[in-house]
Amino acid sequence: MRGYSDYNFEGKLAWLCKRCDFSSTIYEDLVELKHELELSLNKLRAQKAQLILEEEENLKRMHHHIGVGIRFTVIKYLEEKMQYLDVDLKDVPISGFPAVTCDEGIVCEDLPTAPGVCRVGDALFMVGGRLKHTEVRYGREYCNHRETKWLWSAPAPPIAGGSYTMTWTRCDTAMDSGRSLPMVVPLHDGRIFICGGTSKPECWVEIYDPEKGEFDRRDLPEHIFEPTLLSCFLWADQSVMLYCNRVTIEEEEEEEEVNKPSLLLYDVERNNWEILAENLPASKHNYWEKSNLIYVGGSILFIIDQASCWFVYDLSAKKEVGKVDVRVKDGKVMKALYLGNNDIKNTSWIFYIFLPDAKRDMKYHPTFYTNLRYAKVEVVQVKGGDYIATVQFSGVLKIGDFDKLYIIADEASLKRAAEDCLKEREEDDK
Repeated sequence: MRGYSDYNFEGKLAWLCKRCDFSSTIYEDLVELKHELELSLNKLRAQKAQLILEEEENLKRMHHHIGVGIRFTVIKYLEEKMQYLDVDLKDVPISGFPAVTCDEGIVCEDLPTAPGVCRVGDALFMVGGRLKHTEVRYGREYCNHRETKWLWSAPAPPIAGGSYTMTWTRCDTAMDSGRSLPMVVPLHDGRIFICGGTSKPECWVEIYDPEKGEFDRRDLPEHIFEPTLLSCFLWADQSVMLYCNRVTIEEEEEEEEVNKPSLLLYDVERNNWEILAENLPASKHNYWEKSNLIYVGGSILFIIDQASCWFVYDLSAKKEVGKVDVRVKDGKVMKALYLGNNDIKNTSWIFYIFLPDAKRDMKYHPTFYTNLRYAKVEVVQVKGGDYIATVQFSGVLKIGDFDKLYIIADEASLKRAAEDCLKEREEDDK
């Protein structure tokens, strides 16, 4: 049964055809076209309703696979004042965005700037850095910063008793060299590998044992000196990979200066150095900025310095084997975290990347950044060897202004998140 609106439309159409001297055939064609459009519109409405139902089912399935998310500590500096944030980032879709819990706390102001920071078990360690020093000359006070040899430790958040004040305790033993911006890597046995941050070849590497409170000091070999260190990561149980954008190598009869990105492999147990590769892809970031090299197992290394363009490097073939285009707003990645194990058979990997949301250049002050953008990205190696990236989540952490920032992962949280992702894949494959 047709409604009044149908007759009203056809009446107006008949009047228009008569007024414009259209034939009855044109009138019938227009009426038929209207009916076809109505049928098409009804089909589109039905398809939309079906898509809504499917989306609801997808959300139910996603909630069924709610991940434990990741937990990490953010330590940020602003004008030499330090603050920490305990961040719990859940993969729960709420209005299209993940849920974030972020507890803030205060840290004392008399701690160094530009230290190396890492987590070992339930403790954070701060290594070296620059401490403010005041001296009086000619009756006036002058402030400068000096590299420190000390280490500090603190309980990792959340802090017991509900306190929001992080208390750092200086360790009893000092390093042999003062260091600014050293690289620190926790070893599997609980020791801390410390390197760089000093131009001295003597004790360029120091290994700290928190249980014993002792340092094992190592010198650079005579044929390697003045490495400019950009990244450092654990390669095997007792081997560390160091990424330098410049290193000087002295051979038996001649001296050669290598001014391209180079990988050095250091065997901690045998105290042996090896130059592994000298042809890594060059990123667009500043020559002196730190780099994000993520080892994912086998011989695969991800270089994640720009948010929208990553590189894949094969350590066995010693060449670039892939480029990953990521559909996010570009920028310099401050930190990349990998959710997974180092299984040689993996063909898909999940990462979190973090980068400043905004940059403020001040005329008489250092550059400040505001808030952190983040994205959870899955990379899959498809048939043919290409790497395809999918952005699963993205958002902004409202952490305020900072001029220096550290993101320290909770390894137990990363492990749980990796196991959760593996279970989800297995269920999806069923």
